[in-house]
Amino acid sequence: MRILVTGAAGFIGRYLVPELEQHGHDVVAVDLADGDITLPGVAERLVGDAEPDAVLHMAAAVSRVLCEDDRLNTIAVNAFGTATVAEATAKAGARLIYTSTSEVYEDHGLTWCDETTPLKVSHNLY
Repeated sequence: MRILVTGAAGFIGRYLVPELEQHGHDVVAVDLADGDITLPGVAERLVGDAEPDAVLHMAAAVSRVLCEDDRLNTIAVNAFGTATVAEATAKAGARLIYTSTSEVYEDHGLTWCDETTPLKVSHNLY
């Protein structure tokens, strides 16, 4: 399977790309250096050039503290950037695999979280 991985230079991406390749997948790894997905046409170009069967979307603004300090960029990358990747993926007829972050569980200290851990929604956005 040909897989386009966005956010490939991130913490998870830099380990996942070689793992996917080791399992026989043809991987196209992209990150911010390859184009800013918040800019018009960039996601469409990246997806179009890769011609993937699937897009594994991990590009994101991360770190609770950094995201709180730059909320506009966080929204641009995480919401608008994801929308542009989703639209480009659909237009190309590929599958979209979207990842999230442990931030949706908020701070659990040293306690482990997994997919069964209840999400904690904070209503204090400002």
